[in-house]
Amino acid sequence: MPRIDLDFGLPDLRAGLMSAGTALGSLPGQYKAMKQREEDAAALSRLTPNSPEYYDEVANQLIRKGQTTEAIRFQALARQARDRQTSIAAATKAITGGPTEMRQAATEFAGIGQFEKAMSAVGAAETETERRGVEALTNYANNRKIDLN
Repeated sequence: MPRIDLDFGLPDLRAGLMSAGTALGSLPGQYKAMKQREEDAAALSRLTPNSPEYYDEVANQLIRKGQTTEAIRFQALARQARDRQTSIAAATKAITGGPTEMRQAATEFAGIGQFEKAMSAVGAAETETERRGVEALTNYANNRKIDLN
């Protein structure tokens, strides 16, 4: 006797409804992921590219995504960028400042491991201190008409 199918296509309908339910169930996750991408992009757009803050933000975003190896690479870039900024600021102090600024520059150079530059800045501070002392003594002696020879 032939079998009569009384399903009327219900298994296909059930499968379609399950697919639709799965798709609808994934919408909140997709929306959340899209919002996170938008927030991440907005956070980066507020920062200067190649700055330490920019690299830190990229690293934080990668950590949130579970990409720790890449995050470590960006953290290293942030540290290098910070060291570069510190070096530039210290060099500016050493060149344009007085003995106090030169000593501060030496401390900053030492703090980022640039010991030769630190020693050079200390030497420059000592030389400048001596030069200023000689100048002050000479001015004092000239004003008092004292012969220093």
